[in-house]
Amino acid sequence: MDRLDPIARANRIGTLVCGYPFDLEHPRSFNEKISWLKFHYRNPLWERVADKLECKKYLEEIGLGKFVVPVYGAWDSVDEIDLDSLPDEFVLKATHDCGSVFLCKKGETDFGKVFASLRKSMERRYSEEQRNGEWVYDNIVPRVYAEKLLHPHPMYCGDIPDVKVQTAGGQVVFGYQVRNRYKDMRISLLDSRLNHLSGAYTHLPCPPIKMIDQVMAGKIAKVAVEIGSRFLEVRVDFLLSKEGLFISELTFFPTSGVGAFFPVSLDFRFGEMLALPQEQ
Repeated sequence: MDRLDPIARANRIGTLVCGYPFDLEHPRSFNEKISWLKFHYRNPLWERVADKLECKKYLEEIGLGKFVVPVYGAWDSVDEIDLDSLPDEFVLKATHDCGSVFLCKKGETDFGKVFASLRKSMERRYSEEQRNGEWVYDNIVPRVYAEKLLHPHPMYCGDIPDVKVQTAGGQVVFGYQVRNRYKDMRISLLDSRLNHLSGAYTHLPCPPIKMIDQVMAGKIAKVAVEIGSRFLEVRVDFLLSKEGLFISELTFFPTSGVGAFFPVSLDFRFGEMLALPQEQ
């Protein structure tokens, strides 16, 4: 597979993961269209907000600053981090990759290990390492920053629901709720109104979990649409914490365009709602 050209490679991987013949020359499914965008679409605003710190600035610029998790500091190097300037608990993150998130509490956290991991993260070039074509990460200058540590919401069994809302053309296409991320992670698929939808995305169907209430679902959908109206497509990721509702990031290539749906028909149903530039 390594010897294939990028599009042929993407077709092969998509076919293996998604369960149908992937065709990026004639994209119809949601995953095919997301993959097509990696190869054929460029937008400097996408590149800007893929940087997690720049995303916060952008949200403030468009009047959504109240949904931004407060930042305590940002540094060009791990060695510049001043722990004395930070509160007793906080989160350390890298601006340019996926997964470099460290929940920190003074007196409990081994900062030697955390800093060692962050140094490795700062050396990573995410899209190059993953070989997935996600160009939005190519030019991000790696930085590390500290932000407020959010706490579990009492209404959701001591958890912080992560509600991810996929938009296209300024409308909600679908969503999914991630629960128990650090225990037995469960993913529940949601429809365009953020109600439970029978089926699954990226994981096999999970046992029923407590859903967000309709008032909160409406608030989340409204904010997602406000952001989504500014982009061809974007997934808006929300965190529902004890401290309130926050936006964690904006994502343009969810699961890198190879997130399997069960049943497969959902992939094509959602694909109909995403119009590529030549279709608009």
